[in-house]
Amino acid sequence: MILTTEEKKKKLITFAESFPINSMPGLTSILSTENTYFHSSKGLIKTIGCKSEDEAHDIPFKNIPSNSHKNYQQWELDNQEGIKTRKLVRIISYGDFADGWKVYLGHQKPIVDEVSNEVIGTVANYIDITENSFFDIGRLILMEQAGENRKQFQYRIQENQGFEGLSKRLQEVLFWFNHGLNSIQISKRLSKPGHPLTPSTVRGYIEKIKLKLGVTTKEQLLEKSISIGFMCTVPESIFVD
Repeated sequence: MILTTEEKKKKLITFAESFPINSMPGLTSILSTENTYFHSSKGLIKTIGCKSEDEAHDIPFKNIPSNSHKNYQQWELDNQEGIKTRKLVRIISYGDFADGWKVYLGHQKPIVDEVSNEVIGTVANYIDITENSFFDIGRLILMEQAGENRKQFQYRIQENQGFEGLSKRLQEVLFWFNHGLNSIQISKRLSKPGHPLTPSTVRGYIEKIKLKLGVTTKEQLLEKSISIGFMCTVPESIFVD
């Protein structure tokens, strides 16, 4: 049984009517498979810059009033990732929302219709972590504000399954390498008390990464990171280790 877009929306309306969207902590929304804010909590409506529930109903990501709409293409990719894989997608997102620059930790879960076994939408919940210091998002924000060519304000939190056979440590090194840190800076960032990481070891890791990914130059390494989806993610170990 294949549902039409309208049939999915009708089922989504039924789901939304029974979902306690304003009772959940943080910012919550029900997203359609067409990449719209189908139904949102009062807090989220305010954050994206809408004035009422009616204004926010079924509004496309790219049409929200706040400046954060500039990230709509990544929002669409992440919404579709959950729909395609039918798995929970964890996200770190930041941007210029209606109530100022914010950093959010989010979870997006696909909604599966029991009758047709089709994904009819997504439930998304975000917690404000702007004041938390467990993740150094500051450097990424400064890069975007400095006019870097590649704009990105949202990343998936990658589980430690490895990209192309990369270990946890290699993922961490590649992440910070892709975001402009040199070997000395990476070694300082990843060193821990009693467990120093030297710049020469970092350089060795970078060569190992290039070998595993089948590239020979730093430029090719960046291109490969984009093609395998690594540029859209943050290694989970950055948060939990």
